[in-house]
Amino acid sequence: MKAIIDSVNATGKPYGLIIRSTRNLDGGPTRRDSIVPEIKFTPLSEMADYVTPMRRGTVKADEDGNLWVLPTATSLAKGGLLYDVIDKKNGLKERVQIPPGFLVAGFGRGGIVYLMKNDAMAKTWTLAKVRVVRGKN
Repeated sequence: MKAIIDSVNATGKPYGLIIRSTRNLDGGPTRRDSIVPEIKFTPLSEMADYVTPMRRGTVKADEDGNLWVLPTATSLAKGGLLYDVIDKKNGLKERVQIPPGFLVAGFGRGGIVYLMKNDAMAKTWTLAKVRVVRGKN
């Protein structure tokens, strides 16, 4: 990425250039500013050499005090996202599979999960209220 950004910057049109116009409220001329973002690269030696166990931004707390964690990789998630539900007393409580194409939008008490699905072609959203079906332990 650094090589690409450096080659773009060498053209005289910096990568990520932002041009901002500010209108003068008293009728004077409009002022234009150019902002070139500073991009810093982390050395490879400081980056993890493994896939993190959880997807970024996908840990959610439900209304019953559980954490819902979406692992980065699982062989069981063939029919939709598969969340690990963690109880604060006992650890991993259960795994909950979300129907294909749906995302978790929120939670209610008593195992209620609100799911959402975007259909970009039809320009519609579906919001569903479901209850987690728990097996007998």
